[in-house]
Amino acid sequence: MSKVVNDDDNKVFIITSKIGDKKSGFVITWISEASLNRKNPKIIMVVSNFNAGLSTLEKSHSFCLNLLSKDQLKEFYTFGVKSSTSFDKFAHVDHVVTGRGIEIKGCAGYVHGRIDDIFSTPDRKILYCTIEEERETGRPQMILNEVLGQLEEPWKSELKLKFERDSLRDENQFL
Repeated sequence: MSKVVNDDDNKVFIITSKIGDKKSGFVITWISEASLNRKNPKIIMVVSNFNAGLSTLEKSHSFCLNLLSKDQLKEFYTFGVKSSTSFDKFAHVDHVVTGRGIEIKGCAGYVHGRIDDIFSTPDRKILYCTIEEERETGRPQMILNEVLGQLEEPWKSELKLKFERDSLRDENQFL
């Protein structure tokens, strides 16, 4: 079982991946442990088919989950509201590219892993993954419900609008 990823709370992660010079990253909260095997821990992540960073993640088959700390509201906003199609998210955050992925500095934890299999649904991709390395930093973890209550304007309105647009887009998939 994982130390960083568990089902206790709705933690906020930024998943990052890289192919050549192309970097991608986005907020992801739909993560769950998928095995009890401590020697070969597995997780499942669920990502929207419409996420601009999904193609880089699918091609690289490797990732870094950056568990945000409570004081990383700027990173949450940058990777959760801004679209990478028109904005270089990495130009605005302190990060380091490692051999296993992109780590955003100041996080509460890091998980490096690989994608073993990808399952498609009409509106989501389900990524079945192996955790290869993880570490905690001791910083307090960001919890989704807590951060949503802390957001101030205009971030709060922008995030609400993004959730509404994404929800409407997803509903239209089944009409």
